Amino acid sequence: MVMAITGSVLVTNASVGSFQINMPSSNLQVVGVLSSDYVFQVVLDSGRIAVIPTNTGTVSSTYPANACSPVRRVHWTQSGQAIQAIQLSNATITYTVYYGDSPLQDSVPLEVFAGVIVKFAFSAATTVTATATFPSGALNLTGITCGMSSTEPYMHFAWATSSGQSFTARFWPQTMTNGYGNTDILPLNLPVAQTLSITATTTGSTTDTVYAFLYYK
Repeated sequence: MVMAITGSVLVTNASVGSFQINMPSSNLQVVGVLSSDYVFQVVLDSGRIAVIPTNTGTVSSTYPANACSPVRRVHWTQSGQAIQAIQLSNATITYTVYYGDSPLQDSVPLEVFAGVIVKFAFSAATTVTATATFPSGALNLTGITCGMSSTEPYMHFAWATSSGQSFTARFWPQTMTNGYGNTDILPLNLPVAQTLSITATTTGSTTDTVYAFLYYK
């Protein structure tokens, strides 16, 4: 069976927060998404959001500074016509939703991207600490990636694990966003409490805003 895209919806949104993407009909099989923002966020339920990375680099009203995959291969059946989405960046962002008869090769279910976003607002500093808040219950961190300006040489995210050890993840802004499922997300298996204090570090002072995307289940 050939797995292919059979249709698409393209919309733009210009403000931070909730908005809707209206599909042509109900019960369509979504097979991929793309946006010019760092992430494409989809509401999973009242307590969870899917945080789907879509590009790295500077987000602007025209185009991201760095390369991105033509589609993030993620799938779900959209029960109604309206996808409940959330915009991260204060810019005019373009969103594309692809649908088809069956998931594309190397696709992953939408629930894999259940995650939280942590914002680090630098102000002529090299280190900023912020707190990630997760839903209640026994959870494990399953992955981490980030969104940052292409002007940053690198970014470290560090925190103390439940065993009392320190964990550090390092990212470069030139990292290519890979659309094959979640293969470009650093895989983790770490127990996590409802709140987690994370320190972001870079070289030199910066006034950029950097985001960490943390995944859990």
